[in-house]
Amino acid sequence: MLVVQVAALLDAAEAPDEARIQLLLDAWLTECDRLAPVDEESKYNEMHVSGLGVCALLHRCELAGYADFGLAAALGPHAARVVLHAEAPSAMSWLAGVCAVGVHGSKLDLESQTLVLPHPLSFSLTHSYMHAHSRMRAFADT
Repeated sequence: MLVVQVAALLDAAEAPDEARIQLLLDAWLTECDRLAPVDEESKYNEMHVSGLGVCALLHRCELAGYADFGLAAALGPHAARVVLHAEAPSAMSWLAGVCAVGVHGSKLDLESQTLVLPHPLSFSLTHSYMHAHSRMRAFADT
C-alpha cells in the first residue's frame, strides 16, 4: 500500500533520492483511485493522503534543477500559447482572477483542440464532448 511506503519514508531521517521520488509519483499516478470514496471523518481517500505525503517528501528533497526551473523554458515552443501571470492565482483578488480567466478564457477555448492531443481510443469521447460543447454554445448564443 502506497500510504505505508510514504509514511515510512516520512519517518526516515534522510530524504529519498530523485529515483525513489519518481517511483512514488509513478505509483501514485497508476495505483491510486481518485474516484475512491472519501473517509467520512477525514474527507480524504488513499489518493489524497498519499499525494500529500509525496508532496511533503518533495519538500524535503533537493532536486537537481529545482532552484533554476522555469516554466516558460519547460514549455518550450508551447510557451507562447500559455499565459503566465507573475501573481499566483491564490494571491489574486476575485476581480483579478475573473479578468485573467475572462480575458484569456476565449483564447484557451479556441486553442484547446490544438493543446491536447487525444488518444485514438478516446476520439469518440472527444468528438461527443466537442459536439455537446458546440450545441451548448449555439444554445447560449440564442
